[in-house]
Amino acid sequence: LFIVLVLIPFYTSRLYNDHQFQRMLLLYGLATGTLPTGLALLRVVDPEFDTPVATDYLYSVGVVFVLAIPILLSANLPAFSVTQNKPHLFWVTVGISVVYIVGSLIAYKILAKKRAFAKMGQLFYTEE
Repeated sequence: LFIVLVLIPFYTSRLYNDHQFQRMLLLYGLATGTLPTGLALLRVVDPEFDTPVATDYLYSVGVVFVLAIPILLSANLPAFSVTQNKPHLFWVTVGISVVYIVGSLIAYKILAKKRAFAKMGQLFYTEE
């Protein structure tokens, strides 16, 4: 719930230079359902898909899928650590998760530049 209601508006408003609200709606729909949910929400504010938001997302899916393969493959390691009595598999999963979190924060800081942590008290960042 925190990710959907706080982090998505916070990050999308600081990460993207254009069409911030539309991108936020698409990601909100994805986080709360599926791609059709995100596209339906986007269609409310962009009925003819005049903005590049939908196509940009579809191009990014290929990159995201390749980057997500290790985390998808490690999803069952905690269960295997219990059933196979190998506790180190749990810590492998924790390590992979930490690497992803740190990598994501570094990428966010590089891509968002000065806006990354600007106006921390404001949920949706807009430049004035």
